[in-house]
Amino acid sequence: MSGVQAFSGEKITRPVSHSMGNSASGGFEDTDGKTSSSLRQERREAYEACIAALRAELALERRPAVLPQRHTTASDDARPRIVLRKRPLFEHEARRDFDVLTADGGDDVWGDGPAAALWVTRPFLALDHDMSATLHPEPFVESHAFYADAVFDERRSTAELYDAAVRPLVAGAVLRGGVATVLCFGQTGSGKTHTTRGLLDELRGDLPLDVLGWRVSAVEVAGAAVSVAAC
Repeated sequence: MSGVQAFSGEKITRPVSHSMGNSASGGFEDTDGKTSSSLRQERREAYEACIAALRAELALERRPAVLPQRHTTASDDARPRIVLRKRPLFEHEARRDFDVLTADGGDDVWGDGPAAALWVTRPFLALDHDMSATLHPEPFVESHAFYADAVFDERRSTAELYDAAVRPLVAGAVLRGGVATVLCFGQTGSGKTHTTRGLLDELRGDLPLDVLGWRVSAVEVAGAAVSVAAC
């Protein structure tokens, strides 16, 4: 692949019973009117064991899928770089749900070499749909890889993100009279405002006060509403 212009993913399926022995076996014939959400919570440890198994494989480089290579050419110099940032679960989220995102790969935003990936694991029940009940009589998980130039997990700071992704824009474009744009995209609560404020704090320390002519704008777009933050 030439760069990472859009997401493309690999998908793997893992039976829950293979990771948890007999503790997750037995199917779901007797649901007692419970919802899919409550059934998933009852089997939370089994699903989390599957996610832990995936992370162990990635850590030992026994990866279920090979990361695609990035081959940057002269025509790719101006292409957008895609960087994914994972935030930690809030306390109230962790009480009712579990972490299904796994960062895989490095933080080399601007280089060649392997892309990075964010694995999203989706827990299924045998009763989710007819096809799954036929093909997967036991509960199972699907893990799907979404590729990007770099992935930052919840342990990485905004300063590290700035150093890897934004500082090269400042040095390579802004201070030479050019223009650079950082677009933070995600659903409500994903951490866009938190990240933007942190990047602006880092940026203030990078722009020299004795150089005139540069301008920084931070614009927030929420539906039809547009607001400009003070920079």
